Amino acid sequence: MGCWRIALLASLAGCSFNPGPFKGTGAIDAREIDADPTVDAAIDAPMVDAAPDADPCMAPFTRTTNGCHAFAPVTPRNWSDARTACMGLGGDLPKIDTLAESTYVATATGADANARVWIGLQGTSTDGTTWTWLDGQTVAAAGLNNWNTGEPGSGDVRGVIRPDGTWAGRAGTELYIVVCEK
Repeated sequence: MGCWRIALLASLAGCSFNPGPFKGTGAIDAREIDADPTVDAAIDAPMVDAAPDADPCMAPFTRTTNGCHAFAPVTPRNWSDARTACMGLGGDLPKIDTLAESTYVATATGADANARVWIGLQGTSTDGTTWTWLDGQTVAAAGLNNWNTGEPGSGDVRGVIRPDGTWAGRAGTELYIVVCEK
């Protein structure tokens, strides 16, 4: 057993290591140490994370192939109140990363065909590409642009998902469905 293994074992056990007569030589002959073979096996075993990080997607959130979402059991709200509700659950309004996620968020609410869902998208221009997600990334930089024809319009400052999964701009004061994401 090398000196470093003894020092490691001592430190793991909360002990100090005194190399004794071998001080300064940098080596110990394993035959000179009465070692426990189970300790050798434990030292040689690969490190395993005994407490892996817990999945942050816990109730009321549900993990799917489209992300980690919660369909907030609240009445429709304006954009600011919807965001506050999501933050109260430990999430935020969704950032849409794929067309599949856009469709999922739009249809998973079970709402009527005219329903809209708030998303974490905001901006002021009518070109749609300079709009930003809540994390600060622009639509153009994110690489996904799913605006409905003619959207966003003049005066629009907040984003929604339409029932067909495309995006539209709104003033932010309208009352729409709340979906949250982690």
